[in-house]
Amino acid sequence: MTHPKPFNPLPLLQKAFWDLDVEPSALLNMLHERSLQPPPIERELLLRRILSTFDWYTILKLLPPAALHEALDERIVARIWPADLRERLRYARQILQG
Repeated sequence: MTHPKPFNPLPLLQKAFWDLDVEPSALLNMLHERSLQPPPIERELLLRRILSTFDWYTILKLLPPAALHEALDERIVARIWPADLRERLRYARQILQG
């Protein structure tokens, strides 16, 4: 019986942030709120890019619960494009908040 490979977020983060000169490990540290002084990018940009790049199940794997809650905040979601994705994220927030 084969075991599934452990989830490695670094290649995904590297692909999503290909246009920025930032290490994927620094992005991962930001997601897990490990101290980085100064942070390599704005946290809102990090969360917006993740929400607009990956499918829902990958987002759930990438974001710890506190970061998911923060990412679905209206100040982040309001700046997501396209509009249909923005509405799906609002719906997900509504469902998760009960």
